[in-house]
Amino acid sequence: MPDQVPFLSVCVPTLDQRNGRAMRLLRSVARWTPDVAMEQIVEDCQGELRGWTEPMNKATARAHGDYLLLVNDDVEVAEGWLPPLLAALEDPDVWCVTPDNTHTDGPQ
Repeated sequence: MPDQVPFLSVCVPTLDQRNGRAMRLLRSVARWTPDVAMEQIVEDCQGELRGWTEPMNKATARAHGDYLLLVNDDVEVAEGWLPPLLAALEDPDVWCVTPDNTHTDGPQ
């Protein structure tokens, strides 16, 4: 996909990429969104707990997608996960969407 701008950047911080959690997540994303152009960015903290923000900031800095999926490595997506999130983003006042409709800083 070098010549194609990804539609979705999947950004995942992990404490240990070898534990398999990040791979299960990435496989679920690929399985349930096979026709979506995407890049997968895993920021491995190598067991050094630095919180969520630092590794996620590093991952998003490398992202090129139209949309960013910021997700922990212990999550897996299910069939039909993406369309409702994209539909919610059609509202011009919404800048962020969460699957559980959490409102932490304005409309999401």
